[in-house]
Amino acid sequence: MTARTVRALASAVCIAGIAGMIASAVAGSTGAALTLGLVTATAVLCSIVATTVTGSRPAPLRRGDPARVESLVRRLVEGGADEADVRALVAQAKRLGRAGGERRPPDASPAVGPEPGSSPGPELPI
Repeated sequence: MTARTVRALASAVCIAGIAGMIASAVAGSTGAALTLGLVTATAVLCSIVATTVTGSRPAPLRRGDPARVESLVRRLVEGGADEADVRALVAQAKRLGRAGGERRPPDASPAVGPEPGSSPGPELPI
């Protein structure tokens, strides 16, 4: 079950619990209102825990990863790809990886290559 599903179920329980608390209070049943309040509070805690547990954490960097990426870049360049484009792609992939899966608006910059006057490096501005 995903965190989104848990949050949706918790929201449904909260809505039903609040309505039940109001109806119980109007009917004069203090015990039922208190019970529904505790159920609603538990649903909120479940939502908080689901969000915390599934929070985005960067994957640990393994020793061979940078060398492997450099090897793949070298192979693409030797195969005829433009090195600046490949390095820009790697930089963008790193940015996406750091975002942790968050949805962000697309980059509005018109140029994909390096800015005029800059030297190509491991991370080119996009």
